[in-house]
Amino acid sequence: MITATKDFWIKTFDYKSEATRADYWWAMLGNAILFVLVTIVGSLLIGAILALIDSGTNDMIDIIVTVFVVFLLLAVIVPSVSLNVRRLRDVGLSPWLGLLMIIPVTGIFFLIVSFLPSKQK
Repeated sequence: MITATKDFWIKTFDYKSEATRADYWWAMLGNAILFVLVTIVGSLLIGAILALIDSGTNDMIDIIVTVFVVFLLLAVIVPSVSLNVRRLRDVGLSPWLGLLMIIPVTGIFFLIVSFLPSKQK
């Protein structure tokens, strides 16, 4: 899981290689765990800092945590596109199908692709 998660980030701009089904799912699991941990730690730190400032309002905490989570999600978009393109290559589909990620309702297509076995070489 650690190797797949590291590859997810290291191969952010690698659209030429392939990602096996195991690579894909281990990277997804590793990043989900990482995202939850970073969100919890970040929320606790922001809450502690705001408690020291004595802001008196929880609205500020909500705004800061929301901005923090949105930043994390935006940081994951490019590596996720790369991983999906590499997965498309692995199952023998055109990497240009990765452009379908722009259309919100195509998530089911990428979910199905993620379960397909690797093509025979």
